[in-house]
Amino acid sequence: MGSRPARRGALRKGPRRIPALALLIAACGHSESYKVTAIPDNDLPLSTDAPSRLTFDPGMDRFPSHSSDGTTLWYSFQSPIRQDGDRCLARIPAAGGTRTEFCLDAIEGLTRRDAFDMPSPGPGGQLIYVRYASDIGAFLPDSGTILLATEANPMVARPLLRLPTAIDGIGFTYTGRIRWLTPDHIVFVGEDMSVRRICGSCATKDTIYRGAGLIDGRITATGATFAFIPGTLFASDFDFSSGRDSLYFTATDDDPVALPRRGHVLFAIPLAGGVPRVVFATVPGDTLYSVARTTTRFAVTTKSQIISVDPAAGTSFTLAGPTYGNASKFGLASASPDGCRLTAEFRFPLVPTYTTDLFRFPSGVSGCPP
Repeated sequence: MGSRPARRGALRKGPRRIPALALLIAACGHSESYKVTAIPDNDLPLSTDAPSRLTFDPGMDRFPSHSSDGTTLWYSFQSPIRQDGDRCLARIPAAGGTRTEFCLDAIEGLTRRDAFDMPSPGPGGQLIYVRYASDIGAFLPDSGTILLATEANPMVARPLLRLPTAIDGIGFTYTGRIRWLTPDHIVFVGEDMSVRRICGSCATKDTIYRGAGLIDGRITATGATFAFIPGTLFASDFDFSSGRDSLYFTATDDDPVALPRRGHVLFAIPLAGGVPRVVFATVPGDTLYSVARTTTRFAVTTKSQIISVDPAAGTSFTLAGPTYGNASKFGLASASPDGCRLTAEFRFPLVPTYTTDLFRFPSGVSGCPP
């Protein structure tokens, strides 16, 4: 959760271990002045239909996810004014408004760095997210847990899976996107987080993420069972088809110099797994970071664009325009359940680091309200 640039704004952590995590203690606050506002003049447009900037936090606002009824947007935020550097949960009305915050403000929390990531609201008011913890100043998580709670009381939760772990021989230390299929059925991205030097001779380090694959989870009364979905090795993000019987996913390259490259391809595969097929590809090197379904189309993000893809017709068009400077890029995208709106992370360069805010803009789907 440090201030160093990273695709996921990672925590900085030490040796990996898996201690038991206690149930979380409820704590919340409120922050005003998070209203839908037109993009300031110094920002380049993200689409021809003038997106709305939802957050203005000087820290990082990340991992957006719409509630099942489409009225609420959940995400994670990291405020630079917090002494412990924690990343907390937040929710706002889907069209913008007052932010409600959920942080771990217990006294013992000041000596540790906590991150509450990837909130995913589900059927019946359920909420899944992941909590990571580390000593302040470490680079990698020393513990993580996928937690099940409710939207009404997010900080009272029960553990579903401890991290790091291995499922069917697929090891991962971190969790990416989590999506609900039914009230007791989820799919999520397993990821591996590591540290590398930004350049060969410099001391500055950065955290990097590699998709390990998609994991199928079945929630039970006392826990959950998990299985790797065959054919999704290296998957980095995904969404369901409109019939919810298939998965569309992006992937990371397992070898930076190997060919063919996976990172610029959108794949499709049956929900139960199988042999993936290519449904869309950008030019090699133009990495696809995220995918979100908008009715029968899919929005995929690259560094500088959001592209709307129609897999059935084999057509695509660019939904978003250029970035704000060379260091800017899009990140995770989330579509509302009706497919009419997209919310996407957009990274702005700062000195010496960057900030990430959330933007909402029309998805280009016909029949949507203005």
